[in-house]
Amino acid sequence: MTDYRLDPDGPRTSDYAQQVGEALAESVRVLNHITRSPDAVPNPNTIYTLLGHAHAAIAGFDQLLRQLTERLDAMHADDLVHHDSDIPARAAYAVTATAGTLDHCRALAGSLAGGLASAHAHTAALYLGMPVDEEDT
Repeated sequence: MTDYRLDPDGPRTSDYAQQVGEALAESVRVLNHITRSPDAVPNPNTIYTLLGHAHAAIAGFDQLLRQLTERLDAMHADDLVHHDSDIPARAAYAVTATAGTLDHCRALAGSLAGGLASAHAHTAALYLGMPVDEEDT
């Protein structure tokens, strides 16, 4: 198991950025495993809290994907991005295709964030109680 240190003021290095990305993926993997257990999700409040965190994470993807696109565009504009084929047009195409795909992903993330915000709001008033007798309803 890898120990992750998450610090927004942490080092601005490629290694640290990649470690944080790995921590993100590992967090989702762990949540996927543990939330199969009723003990991990014992009540609606846990669902409410997890939906809130999921919303915050997905809502942040707009900024992350925009910044990645901007960095790739800047590297390309400075003629620093090359393609394995050594054909400049292929590098330009790959940069343009990446930017277009990430713009599409930003839109999808925005839609997902909106859905998660709605689900989060719907679960706010839920709680566990005794089973309701159908005759009492």
